[in-house]
Amino acid sequence: MTKKANPTVQIKHIDRLLRNADEKLLQFKYSESEKLAADALSGKTSITEEQTSRALSIRGYCCLNTSRYDEAVLFFTDALEIAERISHITLQAMALNGMAMAQRNRVDYHIVLRYAKDALAFAEEAADKIEQRKALNTIGNVLGELKAEHSEALKYFDRSMKLAEEVGDMNSVAVSVSSMGIVYQNLGQYRQAFEHHSRALALAESVGNKEGMSRHLGNLGITYAALSDYERAMDFHTRSLAIAEAIGNKKSIAMSLGRLGNLYQDMDDPSRAIAYFKRSLAISEEFGHTTSIAVCLGNIGGAYRQLGDYQQAFEYLNRALELSLQIGALRPAGFWMHYIASIDHMLGNLEAAATGFLNTLLHRRNIVKSDEAVPSTLLALGKVLLQQGKMEEALGKFAEALRIAQESGEKKMAMEAHKEFAEVYSRSGEIANAFEHLQLYIAFHEEIYNEESRKNIERFNLRLAIAEKENETEILKLKAEHLEQEMKRQEHELSNKTLILVRQTDMLHKLRHDLDGIVRHAATAEKAVRSIREKLKEIPEHLLNWEKFSGEFRSVHPEFEKNLKVKYPSLSQAEVKVCCLLRIGMNTREISTLLFLSERTVELHRQHIRKKLAMPKKIDMHSVLAGI
Repeated sequence: MTKKANPTVQIKHIDRLLRNADEKLLQFKYSESEKLAADALSGKTSITEEQTSRALSIRGYCCLNTSRYDEAVLFFTDALEIAERISHITLQAMALNGMAMAQRNRVDYHIVLRYAKDALAFAEEAADKIEQRKALNTIGNVLGELKAEHSEALKYFDRSMKLAEEVGDMNSVAVSVSSMGIVYQNLGQYRQAFEHHSRALALAESVGNKEGMSRHLGNLGITYAALSDYERAMDFHTRSLAIAEAIGNKKSIAMSLGRLGNLYQDMDDPSRAIAYFKRSLAISEEFGHTTSIAVCLGNIGGAYRQLGDYQQAFEYLNRALELSLQIGALRPAGFWMHYIASIDHMLGNLEAAATGFLNTLLHRRNIVKSDEAVPSTLLALGKVLLQQGKMEEALGKFAEALRIAQESGEKKMAMEAHKEFAEVYSRSGEIANAFEHLQLYIAFHEEIYNEESRKNIERFNLRLAIAEKENETEILKLKAEHLEQEMKRQEHELSNKTLILVRQTDMLHKLRHDLDGIVRHAATAEKAVRSIREKLKEIPEHLLNWEKFSGEFRSVHPEFEKNLKVKYPSLSQAEVKVCCLLRIGMNTREISTLLFLSERTVELHRQHIRKKLAMPKKIDMHSVLAGI
């Protein structure tokens, strides 16, 4: 007869599986995490609904992090349905956060924000700070991509940062600070961006988070590139890559290589950019991150387009588009579609270009449901329509582009629209309309030029300020190194003098012993005096003394005795002296000689010192005292 499994034991076993799955997820071991969650779900007869919802969400996050967005949405949807049925608010927050993240590259921002804000409400009700931070960061990231919402994005990241500070999670603090730096960079406020990325790097260094250090160094590299300081940008990206390679984090390696490729594109060197993008692609293919693969393919296509190799550009951009659509990365797909259509336009394939730009518009409006980058596509489509002789249709696209650009505050797009209007009306003889749009074009051009001039001056001043700060840091570093070398020299000199004092004290002990022998064994007083005079010639002219040693010790370690007495007030004066001698590396015999004590007495002092300092026997006394 088969023995039935104890349901309580099975439930505990599933809890262990899910805890391990969570740990693997945090360690970026997605295949292992997903297998553990799947194993938990396989025990359908004994698994609780709470465990089922949790396991489904874990599988959703594994799919999310391996670019399987459609699967992720299905898992999160099922997890949410169960969590709602059992009224488990933490699990509802967990599933909703996952839904928001999975939908970021797929649908309208408003839907993503709705999911994330619902998740935040449930997480706050459950007092779950981890899920609160997830929701706050998602909301911040979405708002940070919307130009009109940057100030709101900063508020959400600030809230996330404060929650992380409350629980002492410095890694999460660094992530929030870095996210704020990205928003400031998007705003063109490079000083704040630099300060936030520098702080994020310092936080990652303080907790030894190498992956974070690599990421934050890369963000600083992007900031320097925005300041046109390509030399420093290259240095930071190279350091970022070196750390990623040292820890063997393939995702970080691929990201660093991609950023170096972007930098070479900024430097108008598409050939070298392609080399780095291809290396990034190879690494991304190794660990199977399809989102990264699609981005690399698109970047390579864009670089070939910049190089003028349109055949290769077509090949890579089409591969990027196909993969993006396959994994549900719908927003990036819109960019690849636009680039493909622009190549057709450059090659004179007007019908294909018009179809491509029209499909891009339909994709962005009907599928992504966003006006992001729509004005540029409308302008491009209008230019193609003009070349096809469809002036009225072209004017309609220019008017639509102008309206959206004005609503979204995209001054460059509005300027380009006025320029196109002016040229069309000028060619058709409508001089009044042409002049009106030309004046508006000039007004926008001057406004943009003045803004860019102001920003360029700010960038230049910031570069100077950063250079001055780095020089000050370098000077302080050199001073610190000089001070450290001087301290080592003085300590070495002090140790040498102390050893001389030991030898001289030994000699005095021996002299006293010899004098006693002379006095006892000399036949006459005259002979004893002669012997004593000869013996006195062996004594050096300048003898060191303890008071002089103590003064020299304080000149090398001015705070040691004071700190020692404050921290350990129960130490006797004799024990303090022993500590001073131990601090400069003297052994028991040398200390006994200097203090005119027996070695046994010195050993007792050492035992008392260990006890008062709560120092285990295995711990080296010198290393502990050196830290005081």
